[in-house]
Amino acid sequence: MGIDVNKFCAYLEGFCTPNTVAVYRVAARRFLELVTVTNNAPHGAIYEIAPDVLVRYVKDCADRGLSAATVHTHMPGLRHLLEFAPSQGVSVPPADKMLPLHLPRKHEQIAPTLSRAELGVYWHACALIYSRAGPITEALLKRAISGDPRPIKRAIDFLVESG
Repeated sequence: MGIDVNKFCAYLEGFCTPNTVAVYRVAARRFLELVTVTNNAPHGAIYEIAPDVLVRYVKDCADRGLSAATVHTHMPGLRHLLEFAPSQGVSVPPADKMLPLHLPRKHEQIAPTLSRAELGVYWHACALIYSRAGPITEALLKRAISGDPRPIKRAIDFLVESG
């Protein structure tokens, strides 16, 4: 018992373009993997979808580094998947019982990205650590990078704060 992604995509072909079906296929596979892992069920043996599953899916997308625009692109496909699920014997909570979903704005990053300055400092630090085969000091890193020390300090602080 469970949702067959190929049957779901055949269902979508009735009203979606081939490119849309391809995008929704990827989203459906990721979503079903998450549901299966969360429920500790063997692949495809999904009988019920929990109310918080979409919230977990958005968090999983952020953890994978997907952009907010990609998450927004997946949501209609997942809505269709949740509409399709009962025809496959899978219990889906009614929309009013699902946990509220707060999607990031399309232009926002859901995973942190480094600016050019931060990336430059990061690679300098990596090169110094590698060349010295061990830890380095902030003073050594600052000496190794030419330019105004203020943006370098800000980049170091950001990188340290980010872990």
